[in-house]
Amino acid sequence: MIQQTKTTAMYVNASVYSPVDPFATAILVDGPTVAWLGSDGAAQAMASEQTTVVDVQAQ
Repeated sequence: MIQQTKTTAMYVNASVYSPVDPFATAILVDGPTVAWLGSDGAAQAMASEQTTVVDVQAQ
């Protein structure tokens, strides 16, 4: 049996298109689930050491 690990990723500095928050710039994905979306500032406050943070506009 294959054991899958659940990953949590935060994508920041993005354009997130959602009717829930039309000005969202960050999104939190917990495993296969979109768990949260909002501003970059709020996202940074929510991120833990286990969260992989990805700046989508980083070069």
